[in-house]
Amino acid sequence: MPSEAVCGRSQQQSIIRTRAGPTAIAAADIIYNNPLSSFCFFFNEPMQRNIQKCTIAEAHRVSGDPHWKISLDELEKFVGLIVA
Repeated sequence: MPSEAVCGRSQQQSIIRTRAGPTAIAAADIIYNNPLSSFCFFFNEPMQRNIQKCTIAEAHRVSGDPHWKISLDELEKFVGLIVA
């Protein structure tokens, strides 16, 4: 059976149209020219606490110093230096 050209428009009900980037609600939480607010958008407090816990555990394992600690504030500053 020969193929025939189909004229007209294709159906649109199965096509998802989304714009790239955060939603309007998420973007409202990001402060313009504040990289830390962007970081906190992707890495919320429970995630930061997990990073802190794993960092401390790795420092104890590598250095052998069981008293080594890092606060969340110090961790944020360190990540800021790495990003900068």
